[in-house]
Amino acid sequence: PIIISLLVPYNFFLKINKSLKEEITPVKIDKNTLGKVDLEIFIGVKDSLIGKMGHADLCFENKIYSYGHYDENSKRLFDTIGDGTLFTVNNRDKYLRFCAEHSKKTIFAFGITLTDKQKERVRAELDKIQSNTYRWKCLQEEDNSIEHGDYASCLYRATKAKFYKFNGGSYRLYYALWTNCVKLVDHILGATGSDLLRLNGVITPGAYYQHLNNQFKKKNSNVITKEIITYNDLIEKNKK
Repeated sequence: PIIISLLVPYNFFLKINKSLKEEITPVKIDKNTLGKVDLEIFIGVKDSLIGKMGHADLCFENKIYSYGHYDENSKRLFDTIGDGTLFTVNNRDKYLRFCAEHSKKTIFAFGITLTDKQKERVRAELDKIQSNTYRWKCLQEEDNSIEHGDYASCLYRATKAKFYKFNGGSYRLYYALWTNCVKLVDHILGATGSDLLRLNGVITPGAYYQHLNNQFKKKNSNVITKEIITYNDLIEKNKK
């Protein structure tokens, strides 16, 4: 599957990124439904070489879960490989403000409604994933005498994020073409027992955005809201 993914025409990715760029307007769309948003998926993009590929986060019960390679010392092969790292932030709005002020991201937030049973499964899966981790401290947490400039340290100063590395398993090594940020999100959603949000093979943030957007357009899917949050909107709200 990895070899096949490398052969996907480049204009496919350009088309996805173009659709993302065209939709950068402050808007929140709700379906005509009585459902309540129980879980959100954030697809964040920004105008940079790596940022255009996007990044996926999951927000459940006001807590952010994000997987990536945040240890600068472990990155190699043009930052496509590194130690897999999970971070959590206990405040949705504080994390979004960080994305606005530090990363200048535009966030596409898809809201999903879940049954009580599905929410229990999500909690159990998150607990299971974290049970295979150990606490890792970023440079700022290790040494607070100066301000460190790496992403993990900036995130820690702004949100008091907690970082974890994996003892073993498929998430121990981050690999952009396989075990990436979307794989963890898709894994957790798969625990709900619904196949509506599961994709096969290698998945990227852009492909996941397109899939979620298609699900949102369907009348009876459990993707019930779509919010486009620009960094300018977040900064202005923070000033009020």
